[in-house]
Amino acid sequence: MIDPDNPVPEPSHRWRRWVTIGYLITTAGLLGFIVWRMTESAPLRDVALALIGSQAFFALLYMAGASAADLARIVASWKKS
Repeated sequence: MIDPDNPVPEPSHRWRRWVTIGYLITTAGLLGFIVWRMTESAPLRDVALALIGSQAFFALLYMAGASAADLARIVASWKKS
């Protein structure tokens, strides 16, 4: 049953974040390794690896960053101060 006050129970399911982060790191690492081994053009390889790193960074920021509820609590605590 879904709680009407919290329809997305993300804070109670942190294991999903850890599994997703692990999957992201593993697949980004494997893709980076494949690009490194298969690309003979150094500039093209460097651009591809930079793009992989950028995608991994923003995906990790999205998944491991603060949730909307966390941000609301942070802002509320600032307003009290």
